[in-house]
Amino acid sequence: MNREFWKDFHGWLDRATVGAIFAARDRAYEQRRSLKDPETRSDVRRMIRLMDEELVTRWELAAPVRPASERVLAVSPGRTR
Repeated sequence: MNREFWKDFHGWLDRATVGAIFAARDRAYEQRRSLKDPETRSDVRRMIRLMDEELVTRWELAAPVRPASERVLAVSPGRTR
């Protein structure tokens, strides 16, 4: 897959809905099983990894951020600050 394909893929990934990403990821998993060419399989694995990374990033950005006053600081037992 050439540079233009990856540029277009990243553009789609930025604009796609979460549902569209999940659907494309599922299709990629299914198609990967039938691929024989190692280079193409590698490209599909890369696409899946990029989609997974995008989904995790969106999930992390959507998670509510607690104010610092509500965060619990982890301190080992027996140690003082």
